[in-house]
Amino acid sequence: MALRGSLLDLGIIDLLQFPNSGRKTGLLSIRGVNGEAKLYYVKGKLVHAELGNLSSMDALVELSDWSEGEFEFHIGMEPNQTSIEMDLHRLVMMVLKIRDERAQSRKSTQAPGPSGQDSDAALIHRQLEKFRQNQSHILYAGMLDPDGNLIAEANGANKTTDEIRRLQTMLQAFMGDYPRSGIKRIFIDDDTGFVVGARLAGEKTLLLVVDHNPTLGTVALSLSRLTDILEKGNPI
Repeated sequence: MALRGSLLDLGIIDLLQFPNSGRKTGLLSIRGVNGEAKLYYVKGKLVHAELGNLSSMDALVELSDWSEGEFEFHIGMEPNQTSIEMDLHRLVMMVLKIRDERAQSRKSTQAPGPSGQDSDAALIHRQLEKFRQNQSHILYAGMLDPDGNLIAEANGANKTTDEIRRLQTMLQAFMGDYPRSGIKRIFIDDDTGFVVGARLAGEKTLLLVVDHNPTLGTVALSLSRLTDILEKGNPI
């Protein structure tokens, strides 16, 4: 027998945690004006989420803004895949953090600056996006403030939010814990390409995700060029 209800009676965050409290296995289906979200639980653990073309963390972040819709919980229905392995409490906290960061980023990007000029975040976003478009091997470019909050990003490859946020956290932690002073650049060469970090003026951090096609030298040149654009205002 399916349990049914409305988001007007039970908020989305409370609803996400409902199956966990009873260690239930099944499908939580939520229908709203933006489509239908499907959340699968196994013994109370959320193991998979999908909403249209989105899945995992991206689907949950999109879903977290819903305030209207109808839901049903179908007991016993199990998923055919697993896309989430994080503890539900930590997962909810990360979803809310990413949602708030996106909202702040949109607000900063849209807000006009003094005398009608664009905000700094909007300018940085345009610089990152234009540079990424001119450098096809760059899949993602983002800038973080000293506290690790996102200032602006260009995500042409639609890299998953979960992967990007983990890379940002890893980069900030490494730079913060590095035992020697004056760290400037980090290059990581993995199976899928390069992950590059650079310290900018004002303790800001630049993160690049690059595909596997260019050489390390080409990646280093791209980083130097983008750093000059961001810090010295050199044209793209």
